[in-house]
Amino acid sequence: MGLVGKYEYVLKDSSDKIYNFFINEKEQLECIYSNKSNQWIDKTIISNKACRHFAAAIDSRDKIHALVIHGSGEINYYYLEEKLWRSHKVAAINKNNENAYYPDIALVKNQLHFFYLYQNSGSRNTCKIQHITKHKDQWHHQTIEAITFNKYINPFKLLKHEDNLYLLFASYNSVCEEFYLTRLQQEDMSWEFSRRLTDISERKIYLDGLIDIYGLLHITWSMLEEDGLTVKYQQHNLSKLPKAKLLDKDTGEMGKTIDEIGQLLQEEDAVSDTSSDAEASSTPIILSDRQNCSFPYLIGFNKVLWIVWFQFNSLVSCYSTDNGKTWSTPNLIAKTKLMSFKRYRFASNAKLDMTLINCDYLFGTLYPNIQFIGFGGDINDDVPKNPQQPSGEGE
Repeated sequence: MGLVGKYEYVLKDSSDKIYNFFINEKEQLECIYSNKSNQWIDKTIISNKACRHFAAAIDSRDKIHALVIHGSGEINYYYLEEKLWRSHKVAAINKNNENAYYPDIALVKNQLHFFYLYQNSGSRNTCKIQHITKHKDQWHHQTIEAITFNKYINPFKLLKHEDNLYLLFASYNSVCEEFYLTRLQQEDMSWEFSRRLTDISERKIYLDGLIDIYGLLHITWSMLEEDGLTVKYQQHNLSKLPKAKLLDKDTGEMGKTIDEIGQLLQEEDAVSDTSSDAEASSTPIILSDRQNCSFPYLIGFNKVLWIVWFQFNSLVSCYSTDNGKTWSTPNLIAKTKLMSFKRYRFASNAKLDMTLINCDYLFGTLYPNIQFIGFGGDINDDVPKNPQQPSGEGE
């Protein structure tokens, strides 16, 4: 019982058809789909090639897209057209001395953006965030940032707000990981200079983020210590963050590591309005005990903000009814001790879902009875009328 298997995707179109994507036992990317009544009716193999990592997305016209990193080193784009899966090769790596991780897809005004982390054997503790777009039938590649890591590579997060695409990521600065944010300038597909969001001397893993309708960026992570993992939370107001300059492609800043551009970060801090920066960010809040707390996920559901995480073969959740200012005490979801569950990436075009849910990852039960668990609406985890609110302030 507990957390099993690799992550999967659940996509829902505007007619309530569900598509469940996963890597099967033959390392093939497979999809099982339902009818409008949520009854599973068929399945298909997207590609017979061995699949290491993948991402899937659904656009506003219900067209489904997938980005796959194959064992051969090919990085291919797949899309469903007239009930057939078609593909294009968008990139490739040398499988003998290069690696690619964390493929992801963003759709902004139905324009595709592909991302992944690239690492070669000569850069032991460095990865580059790669961005691929298509213009006039040509695939265009650029490196957004080179990030450093120590043992653990945090996944980056793609976040959208008011047709803006943001990239949230972590980089190791020789002491600990810090989080950074950059934004895409759609006019010329350039990226702003990354802004540092945290300044906390502690190891951080399992980064997750969410932007709500008010332009508040919510982030959560697990603080890594020798004797356990502790879930923490922080909030940032996008409108009050110090303004960022554009990356100047002619100066060589593009693609340098965070450490290499440290001087530029200091210059940015020197000209920033520090009072504005203080208003932009909240004090980090400790949400859990120092236990084995991993995979904390942010979920906005029915005007309540939830964080759900995995802890000792069970799920634990807490919630905020005031946009992250105060939080309930953590609640162990007892039923999860007796069940198996997985991590799901979720996206939906169904009107009710788009109104009620804002999230990226969810925990859920296994096929064929996939049900999301850990936030309002489930047995034993509805929001009480008078929740107990701890101070929750970090030390």
